[in-house]
Amino acid sequence: CVFKRDAASIVVIVIGSLVLIRAHASAQPVLFTGDFPQLGEYRLMNQFGGEPVAASAFTMDGFPQAWDFTAVSGAGFIGVSRIDFETPAASGLGGDALFPAAEFATRFQSLGSGPSPTWRFFAYTASGRVEYGRLNPADEFPVSELDPPVLDHPLPLSLGSSWIEELSTGEFLVSHIHRESSVDAWGTAILPELGAVECLRVARLITQEDFVDDGSGTLIPIGSFTYRTYTWLGSGVGELATIVSDLVEGGAPPRNFAEAIFLSVTA
Repeated sequence: CVFKRDAASIVVIVIGSLVLIRAHASAQPVLFTGDFPQLGEYRLMNQFGGEPVAASAFTMDGFPQAWDFTAVSGAGFIGVSRIDFETPAASGLGGDALFPAAEFATRFQSLGSGPSPTWRFFAYTASGRVEYGRLNPADEFPVSELDPPVLDHPLPLSLGSSWIEELSTGEFLVSHIHRESSVDAWGTAILPELGAVECLRVARLITQEDFVDDGSGTLIPIGSFTYRTYTWLGSGVGELATIVSDLVEGGAPPRNFAEAIFLSVTA
């Protein structure tokens, strides 16, 4: 169940339902570099299949809130993916030479019979966490360099933080991507095994335009679409969960969320 949304090649998973309730977090979180995974650590991400998430769960404003990810149908379990936080040289694919400014890399691998791992290369700068590119030897074009590098998110990160990303990827098939991100809520995410974690919610609106190179350098448009994501970032944990909406070609941005991935403690 792999969907190629944009340059991140986001792996997203369908969950049964997401319940939103009011909660009482102790204080509004502010996230710093130390709140995200460090070299040598790893994360396991649970994957489920089921009915789409109720759109109304994401229209509420105000804070604190709590988002309950425990209401998931066990019958829809798909599998587990693992994300390792390594040195750029650990890829064995020349990532340290291709992206010399990168300080660390993430290795995303579906456990079991999944596809080859995808490596992404990052650094923490004065602006925040910056991504330089990615490698996947199984792709037709295995190297994807982000020039200029993309601000994944600013640091410190708090309610009201906002940023815009513009990037292009691909060679023969080219995608131009515009992403608008903002921290629009805070509260508590409740996860199976992990329990309650204080967190920030990042809302993203993504527009992607796809082109094909006719061989002379001229780009011919072949389609465009818009979608939304929400990501929960926890104090001392990093990414807790992400949900992704359906794609819409033109018209109003979608509010229905049919896919998600969230953190697990054990495989």
